[in-house]
Amino acid sequence: MRDKRKKLLRKKIFSKSWIILTLILGAFSLWKFGFVANEISTGGVAAESAYNSQGISSLDELVGERGLNEQLEMVGAITIPDLKINLPIFRGDGEKQLDHGAGTVGEKDFASENFSLAAHQVFGRPNANNLFFGPLVSAQKGQLVFVADKENIYEYQIAETFIVNISDVEVLETVANRKVLTLIYCTDEDSDRRTIVRADFISAKVISEMNSQKINYFRTFWNVLSKTVQTAS
Repeated sequence: MRDKRKKLLRKKIFSKSWIILTLILGAFSLWKFGFVANEISTGGVAAESAYNSQGISSLDELVGERGLNEQLEMVGAITIPDLKINLPIFRGDGEKQLDHGAGTVGEKDFASENFSLAAHQVFGRPNANNLFFGPLVSAQKGQLVFVADKENIYEYQIAETFIVNISDVEVLETVANRKVLTLIYCTDEDSDRRTIVRADFISAKVISEMNSQKINYFRTFWNVLSKTVQTAS
């Protein structure tokens, strides 16, 4: 009888321990899922309504401390509100630059007749379509694009989308009778074609003269892979 009671006691202890372990593992899984979701969080978060954009006059003030990067030269930022794209722009289009945001293609400056930017389209992971230039697959004619350099914000309107081979570098050349922004991303995983989203220039203003709504477009989360808090401070 005593042995039977001991067996029942051990069975109860084991059952309770198993329940506690299951609860702990479940809580850990929920925490881990939340962490991964945060790691690939996108630019779909609205700008802080309480943020006061008055007195913003430079790129550094526009993006805050998140623009600091010891290894890369950040030269600007791009935002497309309708597509929830918000990215830093780095000098050059190497892998290091494109792993962190958009990169300039060629040596042209922001005010050139065909300013070109490249960024990744991500494949094969959750939320991939919301990262980097992935949302451009939903680009529509008439949507507005805002690009900031150190002192100015340039406004464009999307005009066309088309696909080219990787060797068709003429998309970087000046377009007759137009001042344009050319956005470039990989069409598919084979990486042998590029999708081009081209936008026509509308206007440019110094950052300090831009209205609060357009300033705040740049204040949302960057839609990049990151474990850090990336809202403007």
